[in-house]
Amino acid sequence: MWAATVIAGALLIRFWLAEVPLALIQVPLHSEPFHVLAHCTIYGGLAWMLRGAGWARAIGATMLAALCQEGAQVFGKRTFGPEELFDLGVDLAAAVAVLTAARWRAGRVAERLAERRGEG
Repeated sequence: MWAATVIAGALLIRFWLAEVPLALIQVPLHSEPFHVLAHCTIYGGLAWMLRGAGWARAIGATMLAALCQEGAQVFGKRTFGPEELFDLGVDLAAAVAVLTAARWRAGRVAERLAERRGEG
């Protein structure tokens, strides 16, 4: 559901919001720091939601959604290029960081539970 919403949002931006002259919309759309932060939030969040599926599945599904979103952004406009590869790199880095943090946190929680039970 999250991935479908993101892809629909990319299509909305591509076909409608890109033509809206409102500065409130246009400034973030053309701000690289905002763009990177948005990718980290969207795909880090997706990876976090999928963390229970296992590392490889969570990364695979996250990157598939990211690839579809990038394709939706360039659809009918231009060919897939370096900008999209950069975005996919950001998406992958965010997913790996979130899944690593989730795995580390799960390990810490397990250690604390073991200590409380006297197993540590």
